Formats: sequence, C-alpha cells, structure tokens
Amino acid sequence: QSYPTANPAGKEYAYLEDSLDEPSRIVIAGELGSEPKIIRRNAFGQMSYSRDGGKFLAYSSLLGIEKYKAFSDVFIYDFEKKVSKRVFEKGGEKKSLRASDPDFAPMDGGARWVLMVRTNGATDNLYVNDLEGKKGTFLTRAPRYTQFSNPRFSPDGRHIVVSRRDPKGNRDIVLYSSKGKEISKITHDEASDNHPVWSPSGHSIFYESDKSGIPNIYRYDLSDHRQAQVTNVEGGVYQTTARDVRVKDELSGADKTVK
Repeated sequence: QSYPTANPAGKEYAYLEDSLDEPSRIVIAGELGSEPKIIRRNAFGQMSYSRDGGKFLAYSSLLGIEKYKAFSDVFIYDFEKKVSKRVFEKGGEKKSLRASDPDFAPMDGGARWVLMVRTNGATDNLYVNDLEGKKGTFLTRAPRYTQFSNPRFSPDGRHIVVSRRDPKGNRDIVLYSSKGKEISKITHDEASDNHPVWSPSGHSIFYESDKSGIPNIYRYDLSDHRQAQVTNVEGGVYQTTARDVRVKDELSGADKTVK
C-alpha cells in the first residue's frame, strides 16, 4: 500500500495497492470492517480528495492521448457518477498536460482548482488548473532540470509546500506562496526530503526524510521554525497523512496534539 489519502469528511481514505501480477489500483477503505472498494486501475503517485466533503478524487495515470505516445495526466473521479474525466485545457482535448501529483485547492468551494506538477523535457513546474474554465496557469519558472513532487496547498490556501530537487541533485522541502513565489526552504541538507503534508490547522508541516540514515517522519513548526523527529522506526516510515497528531514535547516531555 502507498499514498494514503484521507477524505476531509473523515469517513474514509484512499490508497494505492500494487501487486506483482496486476497493475496498481486505487482502493477506498471505509469504516473498520467494511469491504474496501477498487475504483480505478493503472494509477500512480499522489492523490487528493476535493475539499467539498470529498465528492471527487484527483489522481494520475498514463494514457495515450497523443498518437504513439503515453504521458502522465491528471484525472478527476466523481464518486456520485462513478466516472473519471481527464483534466485538460480548453481546445486541448487531444493534447496531454504531462501532469502528475494533483492537489485540490481549498478556495471557491474546494473542487474548482487543482494544483499539479507539469513536466516539459527534464524540467518540472508547478501549475494550477481551473476545472470550470478549463484553463491553467504556471506558478513557477524553475531552472532547467528542477524536479517537483507532492505539492500541497495549506488549509487556508495561502501557501504551497512541495518537495523540490534542484539541478545539483539536492531534494528539500520548500515553501511557496499560492502565487508561486518562493518563501523559504524548510530543509536545506544532503538528505532526501519527501512527501510533505500539512497539519489540519496549517501550523505544522510533516515530511519524510532519511537524514538519520533511515526514512522517518519529521515535523516543522511554522511559528518557531523548530524541527522535530516524530517517528524512529528501524525499517523506515514513508508517505504520512496528518489529521490530529500527538507528539512528545521536546522541552516539557508531555504529550500534546499538533495543530
């Protein structure tokens, strides 16, 4: 299982399931004891529920839109209609966006704007698509060979956190404004820092890092800029999702809920 994704309504979560003899598939798991449901196959990477109570799920898949070529595109699954539709720009029905790692923005009801990573050659950029107007905007103009992965809007929609690999090969967690202006590097080291997610309040960011030699989960507090290791698992921990998280306070030693 990979890429656990919580429904904001709190009723279920989605994850990717892989096996040796079948293509990867999106599975929806509900309450304890309920039967998981497979809704789509041939999906990969980050997924995102819409923020209108989880009526839609955005995901990535390979599809041969252009003749003799298969590229990654973002799709929106409608839970009520049980159908998926590919995201494209007006007039570009037969052209791939070469996009992945979608995330619904909280603005305008939480189901109109989708943030994603678009690739051109060997260079990635952040891009947001207006599903209603079928048009999009590039938020960044990154140097050649930059790679982005797992961008996430903050709960208030003002910021974007993302894992970024620079042309020198360093992969760090970086904070941007919602307009694509770089604000700060949350990490700046030789470790591989990946899969950032926001706490429900937007006061903290959780991410995965192998800075200790083994991948574990770390927390960054935006108010005091402190970093803290949340897990210490010998086999490694990957791809966290955050709701209410309880951690040990480094100063007092007491348990507290991360906001």
